[in-house]
Amino acid sequence: MCSCNGGELDVQQQDALAAFLRTLADGEIKAEEARCRLSEERAFDPVSAFQGLQRGRRSRQGCINAYDMHAWLGEQPHVAASAALEDVAAMISPHADRLGELRYEDFLRFIMPTQ
Repeated sequence: MCSCNGGELDVQQQDALAAFLRTLADGEIKAEEARCRLSEERAFDPVSAFQGLQRGRRSRQGCINAYDMHAWLGEQPHVAASAALEDVAAMISPHADRLGELRYEDFLRFIMPTQ
């Protein structure tokens, strides 16, 4: 539980915040590098990928959600197959609409490099 005093951070809090921000930045860098590798893969087709994720049909037509992505991940021979549904939902939430769904355009913003 956090104890916020509304004033200056003590040294321990500063260290904890700096460590958190470094970890967050490292994760963002790794995610962007993975997006770049994916976009450089000649065989990768975003439309086919989106359609493959839609097969669960727990979302509206033309959208995917955390359930769809979680079901697909669960079928993959990868460590990500064990990701919790809540983690998948948190992962896509910055790109999802208020219903927690991604349209194709949102999916592209999620998977393609930002630059």
